[in-house]
Amino acid sequence: MPYAPHFLLRLRSGLRSWLNLLSEWDYQIPIGSVRFLGLNLFLVNEPAAVKRMLVDEVDHYPKHPLTLWILEPLIGRAIFSVNGPEWARQRRLMDQAFQVAQLRKVFPQMGGAVTAMLARLDAAAAGSAGETSAGLTTVDIDQEMTLVTADVIVRTILSRPLEAAEAGELFEAFSRYQRRAGQALMLRFLRLPEPWLQRYLAHHAGKIRRWIEAAIDQRRADQDGSPEDGPQDLLQALIEAQDPETGSSFSTAELLDQVCFLFLAGHETSASALAMAAQQVL
Repeated sequence: MPYAPHFLLRLRSGLRSWLNLLSEWDYQIPIGSVRFLGLNLFLVNEPAAVKRMLVDEVDHYPKHPLTLWILEPLIGRAIFSVNGPEWARQRRLMDQAFQVAQLRKVFPQMGGAVTAMLARLDAAAAGSAGETSAGLTTVDIDQEMTLVTADVIVRTILSRPLEAAEAGELFEAFSRYQRRAGQALMLRFLRLPEPWLQRYLAHHAGKIRRWIEAAIDQRRADQDGSPEDGPQDLLQALIEAQDPETGSSFSTAELLDQVCFLFLAGHETSASALAMAAQQVL
């Protein structure tokens, strides 16, 4: 458990994550909690309570404003961080886009990412770098699974592969943002000015958002009024989606937010699961 008995040690550890403010006991009871600088922080461990909050009575447990605040510099007002009518409209548009971009349509792109991964592993096995004394080749499985899952996301959204060089820059920027976000949240608890902290986070999110914005702008430029001639991928489905209730579509700014969210949230959990599975097999 990430618990330190001395409060100052817990506070220092909390600069990485507020969960480090909790005690070991908080991770073992149905609902752990800590009061910190006038804030009540809760950790829900009981599966039935988690299901109640996230499935059965989700409308009664909206996302906290801090969720939007900490993620807005990176994913804007994407579906992950908003509530109410704004969330409902985005959900209708996203549902429509995902119905169009069915699995069987994007499976070839997914297969391409796997083929590229196997080629990288074969090249590593053929080379001498990373060889152990037993003559075996070592591979950073976490890094490889992160790359292949991100490649799948980029291919299915943008119909293009994710090159290793640009992937490294994006992952480094994302890791920096994750570290800074935890620090910014704790500094927010300490009452530092919100605009300063958001500008600080926006600086670290800028590289990622600019990369994705450039891809969206290029798609719109390539279409030149003829979307039927372009790739039929998830980005195209998001562009063409229309809300059945209002007839509205995603604006350019909303497209950027949604693609940022899909890219950044869509690959990390899958990468972690695949890395754990691979380590168990090996």
